[in-house]
Amino acid sequence: MNDILDFSKIEAGKLEFENLEFDLDEVINGALSVLVPEARAKGLELRSEIDPKVCTGLCGDPGRLRQVLTNLLNNAVKFTEQGEVVLRVFSQEEMPSVVSSIEGISGSKATLRFEVKDTGIGLSEDARGRIFGAFNQADQSTTRRYGGTGLGLTISRHLVTMMNGQIGVESEPGKGSIFWFTAAFEKHAAGKGAPAKQKPLSARRVLLVDDNANDCQILGAQLAALGMRCTSAASAEEALQFFCEAITDKDPYALAIIDMQMPGMNGTELARAIKSDHITKDTCIIMLSAVGHSIDANTRKNADIAAFLAKPVNQPHLHQCLASVLGPAPSKRTKPKNYASSKAPAQPTHDTRILVAEDNEVNQHVMLLLLEDLGYTADMVANGKEALAALSHHSYDIILMDCQMPEMDGYEASRTIRRKFDRPPRIIAMTAHALRGDREKCLAAGMDDYLSKPIIAKKLEAALQRWAPTRNTNAPVDLQRLRDVCGDAPGTMRRLADLYLEQGAELLPAMEVAIRNNDAKDLSSIAHRFRGASLSCGSNSIVPFLNELEQLGKSGDLAVASVAYEKASSEFARIRSFLESHLQNGENGLKGETLVRLC
Repeated sequence: MNDILDFSKIEAGKLEFENLEFDLDEVINGALSVLVPEARAKGLELRSEIDPKVCTGLCGDPGRLRQVLTNLLNNAVKFTEQGEVVLRVFSQEEMPSVVSSIEGISGSKATLRFEVKDTGIGLSEDARGRIFGAFNQADQSTTRRYGGTGLGLTISRHLVTMMNGQIGVESEPGKGSIFWFTAAFEKHAAGKGAPAKQKPLSARRVLLVDDNANDCQILGAQLAALGMRCTSAASAEEALQFFCEAITDKDPYALAIIDMQMPGMNGTELARAIKSDHITKDTCIIMLSAVGHSIDANTRKNADIAAFLAKPVNQPHLHQCLASVLGPAPSKRTKPKNYASSKAPAQPTHDTRILVAEDNEVNQHVMLLLLEDLGYTADMVANGKEALAALSHHSYDIILMDCQMPEMDGYEASRTIRRKFDRPPRIIAMTAHALRGDREKCLAAGMDDYLSKPIIAKKLEAALQRWAPTRNTNAPVDLQRLRDVCGDAPGTMRRLADLYLEQGAELLPAMEVAIRNNDAKDLSSIAHRFRGASLSCGSNSIVPFLNELEQLGKSGDLAVASVAYEKASSEFARIRSFLESHLQNGENGLKGETLVRLC
């Protein structure tokens, strides 16, 4: 749906670019994190390789860069059934800028090359020649099997052009693909340079234990860039041997970073072995895990694990985690932190559109987990400027706004939002302050409510319920949601409705076939796609039935799936009738335009 909107703006010449300071690491991590659950579900390895020479303090449009990366990564994961998807970033060239009138810009440009390499189905020569065209996919079977509009690569091509870059693909059928693009950015004087410029961690010795050679190589390079002395072991048995040698050499390891999932002795067993030896028991242990993999609290306590890091590990998270667990003395070590989700994300049960503005990465992670547990989804930005940029591209019902952020704090952002937008979202302040007058200060800035940190789940839930908009529960479609998504782009509302109804007409029979064939996995996948499209278009009435079908597919029990399917089919017919009636009668200025009628 977002692709249709962006393509409409491109056609109308109204696609806007921001010029903001941003950290490349954060953009890359944001793009990767969206795809981690799907990659893990397919058993794919998803990782990034960033050349240490790459400058990460840049100025440009981080949202549009992330959009291109997400498009390419999404395609790679979608069309890859086994193997890996790798995002690589290189510094192609750096040159002096002729003139730079923007305050804070260092006066030089950095041209970066991004590559997304996969081990997927590959492309024929004919497909490579037309893959970047509008509404094009490799072939019709691709559309039937994988879905999609065929607009992602077209939009990416336009965005890359606007970033003064080029885009291309190298591929052969059955041998995977490399989609690449270049983009030029200003280097920001106050921004962080290459990771190697970060303060070294006292040349401390670390043992990295992971059976995946690629992960070892990447993480080892990141640790070396932080000034640490790193040794890699491919198994728990080899790690124990290295510990013995370190004791003999009187050069012990201060830290062990251990992959949780390894053949033979796994990560938690190795951690217990290290902690049970009186010589090595003071070694600090960080556990690596894929998102969604965790261990119970008792096992964690017995293994004395200091922190968790979720794969793929990026440089800021690594540095923050190391700084938190490696204090100047063991007594100053912080409490264990869990940087990965301890359980699978809950299915969204609310259609409230939420934006979270929070600069602290750990707090970002905590907020997303809290919202997931409460049945909400959210977009994330790191400061007030990014919040304003997000509001110019998307519509939100509620903003959870941190008060203290760099560049533009929550107070200024709230005042600007109230002044700039005719129908601003509700703003709920989040602040670590709990002093008399702080609540009044937030309300005076235009915020609607106030939550003190640490955020308590029950208080967050109450605030969201207090300010979430009331939908028309009798109507099968939230037309206001559709209007907010479409904006004032001419014909876009009709095109979105057309696309949604066409997809529904394809997905409903596909679900029926999956039920008839007792194909639980296929049913779950199709229902998930249908549910996401329905939420995007405001077709809320069908969502509970699609949720039920998705969960039945995941459980493998399709005994009552036919009943849920009939309810979904009946509700979709009501949605189709509602959309045709309202849009043909002139909603959103579309009088006289005819929706595609589906049999």
